[in-house]
Order: sequence, then structure tokens, then C-alpha cells
Amino acid sequence: MDNKTALQYLQLSDRWNAYRHSYLSDGLALAQDYTLMIQHCELRPLYDMNLLDFCNPKEPITSRMLAQILSYHDKDGYVVFKSFCQVFLAECGFDCRNISEPEITSERNGHMDIRITETGKYAVVIENKLKGAYFQKNQLARYIQKLMDEGYGNDQIFIVILPQSKNIRINPSAWRLPPDHKSTTNSTRKCGTDNYKLCWCDFPQRSLSKEQKEHCKDCIKYWEETFAGQTKVLHDDFSEWLIDAESLVPKRELNVRSAIIQFADYLNGLYDTRINQKLNNMITNFLREKLELGASAADLKKLNTKISEIEELEEGLKKLRTEISSDLIDLWHDNLIEKWPMIIYEPRQFFVVLIKGMYIGCWWAEESDSKDSPIWGILCEEGIPTSRQIKIAEKIISCCGLHHEIDEDQWLVYDNTLEGEKIADKLYTAATELGYLK
Repeated sequence: MDNKTALQYLQLSDRWNAYRHSYLSDGLALAQDYTLMIQHCELRPLYDMNLLDFCNPKEPITSRMLAQILSYHDKDGYVVFKSFCQVFLAECGFDCRNISEPEITSERNGHMDIRITETGKYAVVIENKLKGAYFQKNQLARYIQKLMDEGYGNDQIFIVILPQSKNIRINPSAWRLPPDHKSTTNSTRKCGTDNYKLCWCDFPQRSLSKEQKEHCKDCIKYWEETFAGQTKVLHDDFSEWLIDAESLVPKRELNVRSAIIQFADYLNGLYDTRINQKLNNMITNFLREKLELGASAADLKKLNTKISEIEELEEGLKKLRTEISSDLIDLWHDNLIEKWPMIIYEPRQFFVVLIKGMYIGCWWAEESDSKDSPIWGILCEEGIPTSRQIKIAEKIISCCGLHHEIDEDQWLVYDNTLEGEKIADKLYTAATELGYLK
């Protein structure tokens, strides 16, 4: 290669780098303009302060919370539950005039998530799938049979399903009741498959033996059709109703009103609907104006190019986040090593102390991590922890004043943090005071 050709290659490389720098800078400028627009927009998302998000409650807790909200009553009666029935169940044939003194329970009576009944009048079952749990085989059918055994007629039973996703799929077996449902458990039922959630009838292409077909003859198969008109699947319409229902509660009942609003916002987080459609339209118009886009094929090509540029910028920012995360691991280690010389250290990745077969310390935020910071945690060296290790971890966490539940998993506990040095020091100090670290 002669000098002239080499110079041309270098000039071409310089022009490409200048162009790349230009569009990455444009991407950052667009992000800054967007942030400014959102900050001054009345439709902007609310400040991130939902206590339920922080606690990340499991499904039974959300059932108890909703049951408590529906249980609110005052001199005008059960105003929240009445509103619920008027909005969602009246069109299914529910007579709201029957509401007097409902019994509202959760996680009881045959493990129904929420059960609302008045003897001889009505029975409402609310099935909570807000965390994405699957329907077990015969689940709805077992609830229906139990209510029938208690004397409720078909026209008195109403079913409400709260899914995490709008397009929830309910397996046929959830509505069906096999003849051995009382004499067997969910895992030992004859028509069950290897997966305890499913049944033979969930696989229409499955070929059944003569004996199996004989068993299925006595299965109740028609309840899905029978109760179709008395079943409601609620999604974002449910969270919207909750926000309206808050106004039914007197102003002095601050705890109840706050709980309703927090629960509605928590649902919108699960549904991924916290940004409303008006704000979505405003964002679309903002981008169209900033990028000078019309409705032609050339504009679509321009938009696709901009998306690629933003994706490259995003990848660069993720790599930068990883770098800074690793910097923090090194910094925290350097500040702790004199006090805790037994620390095991992998530069830019983690530092830990091995205590009773558990690694306790901090790890970097991997590039694939959706969070924005390193983590602190307790990791079992040999996989699933023993009961003794779980108790030790609970004592150390409690002694530190940290409010985290211990899981019976290899990661007994972990969380993102920007204060890894402080938390690690607390954990090691607690382990020393409890006699686990010397």
C-alpha cells in the first residue's frame, strides 16, 4: 500500500468517526430535550414512590390487600364492594340489592384467593393471577363444586379473574371436574399429566386408552359454558375502577384512600400501563417534530436509521454502566481490605467473605442486568442452602437492621446497592458479633 492510499484510508476512517460522534451526540441531545419536555409535562409519570413496588409482595399478600379494600364499609354500607359489583358484575346478572353483610375472606375456604359470600344470596370468587401464576387443573371447577356443596345455585355463583396479562389463556381442565376430585390430590389425580397444572383434556391431539376414556365419561365438562356469562376477566379496567372508587371513601379515611391509590398504581406497574395514552401521543408528536418526520417512505427509512443510532448509544451507555459498576467494586474492596483482610477478591467483579459455606459481599452489575447498580448478597457455596445456613443468614441480616427476606435458594438474599462498602461492613461486623467470623 502506497502513502497516498494509506492517507485516503485514514481520512475515510476520520470521516466515519466524526459522523459516528455526530449522531451519538445528537442522540444524547435528543434525550436531554426529551427529559426537559417530560419534566414540564402535566401528564408525566408520577414520582416513583409506590410502597408495594419496594416490598414486591407475593400473590397471597395482594389478595389480602384487595380483600381488605373491598371490605371497607361505613354508614352507607360496603360502598367499595357495591361499586365493584355495579361496574363489573351487574351486567352478568348480579343483583346489587342483595348486598347487605358480605363475608369477605382471602386465602381460605378451599384456597380461594378471595371469596365474597352471603348465605343463600350470592358467591363471588376472585382468582388472583396478578403475578402470572398458571391455572391448576380443575381449579375453577373445584371452587364451583365447593360453593354448590354449600347450597349456592348456578345463577348465584360469579367468577372474577385478575390476570397480569390481558391475553391470559385458561386451560380447559381448569373448568372441568373429574370423578376422583375428592379422593385424590392435585398431584395424584388419575387424569393429570407429569405437570401438575395440566390434564389429558389440555392436549386435544392426545390419544386416550379405553380405560382413560371410561374415566373421562364421568367428568363434568360443561361448566365453562355454563358460567361463561357470569365470569369476568379484568385488567386495566380494574385499576381504572380502583382510582374512581377512592372517591367513595370519606376524606378522613386516609389509610384506606392511600391503600386504594397505591394498589391501583401497583397494578398499572404490573400491567405496564403507568404511562397513559395521552402521554404516549405527546411523546410521539415530540419525536416527530424533533426528527422532522413526515409520512413518506424516506421518513420511515430515516426513523429506522435513528433507531439504530439510539440502540448503539444505548449499548455504549450499558458498557459505561458496567465499567463504573466495576470501578465501585474495586473502590469498596480497597476501602475494606485493611479492616477485613480475609476478603476474597476478583478485581472488577466481586469481593466476598466465606462464612459457614456462604459467600457474603458485593458483585458488579453485569451488562445483561436490567438494574442500574452492583449488588450485595449472600450466595450459598454449594447450591441450595441447608436449614442451618438459612438461620445463620437470617440472624446476620436481622443483626444488620436490614429488612430483607431470606429465600431457600442459592442466592439467599440479594439487592442492588450504591452503598456496597457500608452494607458489606455491616454484614461482616454482624457475622463477627454473632461468632460466625473470626
